[in-house]
Amino acid sequence: MGDQVDLLWERCPPESEVFAVLDGAADPELFPRLLESGLKHRCLFDAKISGALAQASPHIVALKHPNGFTDWLLTQGWGKSYGIYFTSQQPLATLYRDRRKLLRVKTETGQPLLFRFYDPRILRAFLPTCAPEELKVVFGKVQSFWLEPEEDDEGRRPAHWTCLQRGEDGALLSEDLPCEVRSATRSPLSVVVYEGAGDAADPQ
Repeated sequence: MGDQVDLLWERCPPESEVFAVLDGAADPELFPRLLESGLKHRCLFDAKISGALAQASPHIVALKHPNGFTDWLLTQGWGKSYGIYFTSQQPLATLYRDRRKLLRVKTETGQPLLFRFYDPRILRAFLPTCAPEELKVVFGKVQSFWLEPEEDDEGRRPAHWTCLQRGEDGALLSEDLPCEVRSATRSPLSVVVYEGAGDAADPQ
């Protein structure tokens, strides 16, 4: 049984990659570390925003393994709801457009709302309530969502991933996959001076 990082890549389908949508507001270190990572990423709100607003926004990221940021994210962030993870065969630019479509939803009365689908606590509760046609929209270009459970009341980090997929009939399939939970090895964070969302405004 591999750790939480290795298992995610071991179960990633052939010809697919691992991506994340991360909530920059979840940890003040998250966005500066992402800028240092060298990974392709893009702000889901607006690639041109800067400063504190960019730091607190959701970002879609093409993760790589091994990679220092990926390792920090999945160990330091394990159980802390930093974001959601998923697999797809599509490039980042396609997934950026695909995920942006989910940001704005309307209530039954037509009131527009921000849908924080990138919060695993929200997505975990929402997906089981969806009909197959709704799941088709939420999954879009995504093959499978990977969510780590929250810490329990005693602060313990759970030892499994929850993998969510659509079955052949369009219904939701959920599977808990045990893993060894590896703790983070702290690495220093450099001071990053930035004016925008890095060089990832036009991901390939």
